[in-house]
Amino acid sequence: MIQNEILHLFIWFLTLEFFSALSLQLSVRLGFYSISKPISLILFSLLLWYLGRVEFSISIILPSLFLITLLNLIVSKEMKFEMKRFLEIELIFAISFLFFSFLRALSPEILFTGGEKFMEFALLKGLLVSKNLPLEDVWFGGSEMNYYYLGYLMFASLVKLTGTPPEIAFNLASATIPAITIPMAYEFGKEFSRRKSGALTLLYLLSFAGTFKISWNYWDFSRVIPNTINEFPAFSFIHADLHPHMISIPFQILTIMLIYRIYKKRSFEAFLLVLLLLNSFLSLNTWEFPTYFLLTFFVLLISKEFRKIPLLSLPIIFFLPFRTSFFDRSIGIVHETTQLNHYLLLYGLFIAIFYLRFYKNFRKSDWWLIPLFLLLFFSNYQVPALLIPLFVAIRREKMSLENLLVLLGIFLSIFVEILYVNDAFGEPYERMNTVFKLGLQNWILWSVPAGKFLSSIGRKELKLLLPMLVLSSVFLPVAIADKAHHFEELTLDGLKYLKESHPRDIEAISFLSSKERGVILELYGDSYTYSSQFSTLTGYPSVLGWRGHEIMWRGFEPVEERQKDIIRMYHGDLKLMKKYSVKYLVVSDRERALFGDIQFNLPVIYENSEVKIYEVV
Repeated sequence: MIQNEILHLFIWFLTLEFFSALSLQLSVRLGFYSISKPISLILFSLLLWYLGRVEFSISIILPSLFLITLLNLIVSKEMKFEMKRFLEIELIFAISFLFFSFLRALSPEILFTGGEKFMEFALLKGLLVSKNLPLEDVWFGGSEMNYYYLGYLMFASLVKLTGTPPEIAFNLASATIPAITIPMAYEFGKEFSRRKSGALTLLYLLSFAGTFKISWNYWDFSRVIPNTINEFPAFSFIHADLHPHMISIPFQILTIMLIYRIYKKRSFEAFLLVLLLLNSFLSLNTWEFPTYFLLTFFVLLISKEFRKIPLLSLPIIFFLPFRTSFFDRSIGIVHETTQLNHYLLLYGLFIAIFYLRFYKNFRKSDWWLIPLFLLLFFSNYQVPALLIPLFVAIRREKMSLENLLVLLGIFLSIFVEILYVNDAFGEPYERMNTVFKLGLQNWILWSVPAGKFLSSIGRKELKLLLPMLVLSSVFLPVAIADKAHHFEELTLDGLKYLKESHPRDIEAISFLSSKERGVILELYGDSYTYSSQFSTLTGYPSVLGWRGHEIMWRGFEPVEERQKDIIRMYHGDLKLMKKYSVKYLVVSDRERALFGDIQFNLPVIYENSEVKIYEVV
């Protein structure tokens, strides 16, 4: 790793510490030192989400920081500051940040295959070259971004503050997410279980544990249920797709910690922050909103805080003016359910912990559960067959927060066996995203009570669970070994491999980035291919980028229309170029492969051996 990159890493680290100081008083008042960074980051991003409509620049970013500091001072009162505890949390954060930065330096590539890093980098770059919000779609010029991008706004702001090159910032951002998650898991686990072992168990389940599937390829650990994606936090952290589902992980944990404060102490500050987090989920990763809305609602019911329940409508009211067509989704009925063996490969450790914890609640009168289990099992609803008896056992206890978290996870697991949120994927992949996004939530929700139960379990039960704990730990060394296997040199430059494999493209992109922002005409491409590279790496909008993603965001017809129009424009249709406000026309190897050695009666503003760029006057 070159000295310049180490300097950027150090500046990024100091900036995160600065954000920690902004909300330190508030976090200490709430009783958790580890939540200061995520609180500051989410409040900062949420302010920019609204103020950025005026202008997205340092002149808006700095006042936003001042407003967060002011808010912290207003709500903070006398507090007892524990220096030893503070230093412990900071040490855990620093070690975590350096460890995951090292993993990123082993495998820094912003790849166009095996994930969505190309898409994520396009959004980050798009924000960096935008003068204001809403973000124009980098792959569908002239239209508002039809996807949630609050997380990218957060990191684009840090790039503007620190001056870090985006290709390095992408990897530092990927290291930041687990680095702020791990101290929260440690601190919350310790308090929630009232045991130091609870800190370690929750830390393990949330940050390092994996599925029971065994493979020499770490990717396979997240492909357990056929035709779906089954990520868990440790996989997301190490694979490092800077995607909304990963960015939201620490903020999900933050929400649970604040809900715990509402449940235990009826903290009004915690409730206000939960309202803000619910609002942020809508534009951070919308899948999280219904789940944490329900969790907050039931905790308020249990705590008899009935007057606060109507206020849960505020996050939706404030978001409505900014919703786009992306949020219009229908519900479908599942045709292919999960087989029990696949489900246990994914959640077997949690199921074993919960059944060991609640089996004493079963009674002789529960004999009816046996025929119900058989009926559901042979009707191909094997997951509900497993979970309904657990639901019955839990309901016999007084409702606590840990029991509520288990029940909510049961609800999510059964929901994805019956219904799915409709998107562009057809059979047999129609529920792929639903199982993916809600399944990751399920893992997070269950980690909290499982960590508590595991920390207080008896020796006999621990002996039963030990083989499962060992099996769940296989993922981590396999994943790290896979990253180290590709190691050539330590670097945080996510575009270094493109600079070596496609140097002429990178030279042309560097030139284009120095020019005024404008719409690029380049040949569209399929998702997960090396295509749309000029819009992706400049952040300038193109007429059409990765078509698969745009079909998912907008539907087939508008994408098909642009596909046809791009073909016409490459055959010289200047009227269509004017319609799409095209400023730069790119001819590279991809365009020549389809259209041949084409020429245009337009000024050539850049040319190398592989790329020619015309300016459309």
